[in-house]
Amino acid sequence: MDRIEGDAVGWPWPPELDGPIAAPDQHRVIFENDRVRVLETTIRAGEPPFAMPRAMWSDFTPAHTLENTGDDDLIVIGVELKD
Repeated sequence: MDRIEGDAVGWPWPPELDGPIAAPDQHRVIFENDRVRVLETTIRAGEPPFAMPRAMWSDFTPAHTLENTGDDDLIVIGVELKD
């Protein structure tokens, strides 16, 4: 489940910035095979900012931040195509 710098997904940052490594309390790999990785990200109400978009499409996820200022948890499911 580790990401490799410069892998097929186009991840240009060091592996330690990958969500499940950088913020394991918020990111969980819920499915992975040789073609796709599906991440569940939970931002609990009132948590300080950390890197995360709500919805987007790109060849890879660029650097980003998000702060949940609401009263409810925000759960995001991300699908990363490997090919």
